[in-house]
Amino acid sequence: MYKELIAKLKQKGLTAAAAESCTGGLIADAFVSEPGASEVFAASLVTYNDSQKQSLLNVKKATLDKYTAVSSRTAAEMCENAARLCGTDIGISSTGYAGPDGGTQADPVGTVYIGVYIYGKVHVKRLSLSGGRNNIRQNAVSEAIALLEQLL
Repeated sequence: MYKELIAKLKQKGLTAAAAESCTGGLIADAFVSEPGASEVFAASLVTYNDSQKQSLLNVKKATLDKYTAVSSRTAAEMCENAARLCGTDIGISSTGYAGPDGGTQADPVGTVYIGVYIYGKVHVKRLSLSGGRNNIRQNAVSEAIALLEQLL
């Protein structure tokens, strides 16, 4: 499904890593479902709670306290830190409320922030997705990959 992305990353000599929360490893799955992914995809860190975001991904406690785990700031730190920690050119992140519980008035269920760190810059996009939990998670992955492809 993501064969063209893998080929493009190989052609450009770029490598990627992911930092996932609400997608729970589905970004990694999108990459590794394609043969040859090991040449461009290094790792995925699934950090589902705040303490792991801090200890494994070095997301600042101040960021989590002020903006929460589901925020553009957290998504930005996650993707940049994933790339730095894994020694890759690209970091991809996801954090959000997949439901059926969670969410706030400002960020209801279906709110997902995806981030891509590439060429030394962080790009974050806020998504408002609908449907059930699995639909939200799958759509977040598709949007994250689409953002990466756009930035390449």
